[in-house]
Amino acid sequence: MKKLPKWIKDRYLKLAESTIGQRFTFEEARKAMGRGNGDPVSDAQAKAVVSQLEANGYLISEPDPLDLRARRYSLIPPETINWVGGVENAIQRQPAFAKPVKEILDETWKRVREQIIDEFGQLDLPETLAAQVQKVARGEAKRDTLGLLDRVDFAQFDKDKTDELRELVKLFDGRLNSYRSLTNVLLEYIKMQQDLAGGEYDAPVAKVVLLDGRALAVLADERNTKLCPICRRFPQATSAYALITGNPKMDSVFQLYRGSRSQIKICSYCFLNGYADLPLAQITGKGSSINKRRDYLFVETPLAKASLEKLLEYLREGSRGSISEDETSAESEEAVEDGVESDDGDMLARLISQLQ
Repeated sequence: MKKLPKWIKDRYLKLAESTIGQRFTFEEARKAMGRGNGDPVSDAQAKAVVSQLEANGYLISEPDPLDLRARRYSLIPPETINWVGGVENAIQRQPAFAKPVKEILDETWKRVREQIIDEFGQLDLPETLAAQVQKVARGEAKRDTLGLLDRVDFAQFDKDKTDELRELVKLFDGRLNSYRSLTNVLLEYIKMQQDLAGGEYDAPVAKVVLLDGRALAVLADERNTKLCPICRRFPQATSAYALITGNPKMDSVFQLYRGSRSQIKICSYCFLNGYADLPLAQITGKGSSINKRRDYLFVETPLAKASLEKLLEYLREGSRGSISEDETSAESEEAVEDGVESDDGDMLARLISQLQ
């Protein structure tokens, strides 16, 4: 967290005195900044202050739920800023590599845990983290045991407190590798030490960094990136959204096979399938993310359509006990009458006889 210039810090303190614990609009912030000086500050000055406060972590900006074109703001309280500054100063005063990484993690977690309990009450959170991380690294425990988010009942808090608590806990949740988590840092550090002790360490960073402008590793070119990312059999032809593709746009496979930066392209066949199965699919949305689940069974079979319909009819009626032996004895003849090839009719008759 950066130190603010004096003129911005003065405006921040005025906002804190007038809007602490509240959400406020830009106009309310502009008026609050000018209190005590006679006239309110100009729009340009207010925008500069708000921008600096948000960029440096002193202010949170969110869309107004009643008007998504407008913004509402809330300040990080001064006492929280002071606490964070104290933690940063304490870390900076530490001699380099004076403590093992596991001790640094536990000491940082202890401070944050105490702050969480003071603000949110007693929660089911472990007192230390490093010992469990070591067990996971040695294979003595599953990575799921490093999860912290699942141990907190967020439903007991309002939305603002839930968002604040969730972001704090994410900093130490090690169940997934998608979070910028201190726990994950220790886990990967221990794994690296184990690999080095074993005489081999694979550094993925070698695939992306340059040394004096040269790549450290020679990467093989991906083949067939112009194919449809769903079936990977036909060329990309049509742009499609998640309602059709059923996969998030940021999926790694889609990023590899994408046709452009913002659009995903698939083949005409997969586009038609994705359009036709819309009534059957379960579509969920969370924020701007749309996911599509296909909870149905797709079957490929050598049987002709007419024979497959008869087989399904037999299975349906047979399960009810409403089909007679006389009806099943003439399956092959009926198949021929309906235009089904004789080999296919024989196959259908054999299937039905085996089911009987």
